[in-house]
Amino acid sequence: MASGAERGRLDEHQPAPQDEQVLPHRLSRQHSSDGSPPLAELSTSTSSSGRGALHFVNMSHPEDIRRQSNVQREIRRHVMKGVSDHRGHLRGRRRAAAQNGAQNRRQSPHPERLSPSRSLAPLGSFPVQTNMRMLELVRFANEVTGFYVPFRVAWWETAMMDPGAFYVTLGNSADFWRRLNTNDIMAKTPEIMRHYSRSLIELRKRLDDDSERTNPGTIANILAHICLNMRHCDWDSWRVHIDGLRLVMRDRGGFDSLPYQMLVLMLYYDMCGAMVFDAPPRFEIAPGLVTTNSSIRAAPPRLQAILVQLQQMPPDIAIAADALQKISDVADIVNLNSHSAAFWTKDVDSILLIGPPMHYLLSMPRLPEDFDTLPDTGGLVVRELIRQVCLLIMSALKQKFTFFTVERGTIQAKLAQFITSNLYYIGSEYREIKIWALVTAALLEERTMRELYLTKLEDEALESHTSPQSLIEIARETIWLDSLESSGSDELLHDMDLVFGY
Repeated sequence: MASGAERGRLDEHQPAPQDEQVLPHRLSRQHSSDGSPPLAELSTSTSSSGRGALHFVNMSHPEDIRRQSNVQREIRRHVMKGVSDHRGHLRGRRRAAAQNGAQNRRQSPHPERLSPSRSLAPLGSFPVQTNMRMLELVRFANEVTGFYVPFRVAWWETAMMDPGAFYVTLGNSADFWRRLNTNDIMAKTPEIMRHYSRSLIELRKRLDDDSERTNPGTIANILAHICLNMRHCDWDSWRVHIDGLRLVMRDRGGFDSLPYQMLVLMLYYDMCGAMVFDAPPRFEIAPGLVTTNSSIRAAPPRLQAILVQLQQMPPDIAIAADALQKISDVADIVNLNSHSAAFWTKDVDSILLIGPPMHYLLSMPRLPEDFDTLPDTGGLVVRELIRQVCLLIMSALKQKFTFFTVERGTIQAKLAQFITSNLYYIGSEYREIKIWALVTAALLEERTMRELYLTKLEDEALESHTSPQSLIEIARETIWLDSLESSGSDELLHDMDLVFGY
């Protein structure tokens, strides 16, 4: 899956000798001044002490540890104790948050699968031969709780399925460790590159084996590299791996028998990349992740009228009604739950909420180059205006959920250019859609960048003798997300009053 240059760069880093390290028998809860777990101390001894002291292991001879079953048991007990204590603490916090938070209006189709507090795979059983440093990285990756890391649990469950995926995870953990302890956020250490190189070696072996090419382990390894490419914004490599994954999925005949968390991660990585390029998704949504629209009767009256109007248009324009209804359903759930801090940290629930609507928006047809020569030019422009504004809303929500988001500025620039060039094609019959789009785009833009939207809103106010307050109310009664828009509405109203001369 990797390019030749990438393979050469990674393969030149050969595995380095493992230093001799010591594992304390009892877990130390002290952390260094920066909050990171302490590094294991170095030792040159190769003895085993009595219970309550220290166990010394010579990692230059890993076969020694396999001959000492008591040391193996102590290592596993040492790792599992800290993780068990940590998970118990998290479960207590999540239980309290669940009791105090509001319940989602919709019930998840697989509630037992969606909780981010699902247990990690047993950390004493790894897909690769481990040493003290690897255990240290595993421990570190599962104990850094000072901030929220989306899909940490889902990814560890996936990483345990395959040696290659596990090596990428170790490399990411080592990279994260380095970032927390140094000011160098760019350079990759030999340790990091060694893990990534081993992962590519495992991936090539699987892809060359017809019996292994389409199994879940191979897919887990490819997903690990897609994640790695995203983290470093290496979009050329991202394309190589995501297109390779599409070929593997085609050869295996679909999503059948793949673990649920793998389907969730596939949706997430596909949507993140497609949003960057405003490109059609590589994959269909797996059957277990599909959501349906609510009834049009549940929509606000003003939105109902807009939906009915759009549904009466030709099919290639009427699909915009489905887009609006999907975003309205998302807005309802977000508005109901946004006051709860726990709502914003339910990673799997969140991607199942916004992933399918994003998939629909990215799958919609774009504005044809010759649209101005086609019948119903205004309807085609309205469809694209709705699509782009809805994508902006999804990007803002994705960022609010702490998901990978680098595309928002590009979407805003593209939307501004589209409005500048094409808004005049939209007739008065679509006036309320136009006002909703302009107000929403303005509220999701920085205050110093709203001049275009203020000018267009002034045109609408003068043409229909509408006050600034009424313009905002039209948007509020169509689709409105309190967590994204309410805090800036008074500020926008003030700016409109100044521009309009009120």
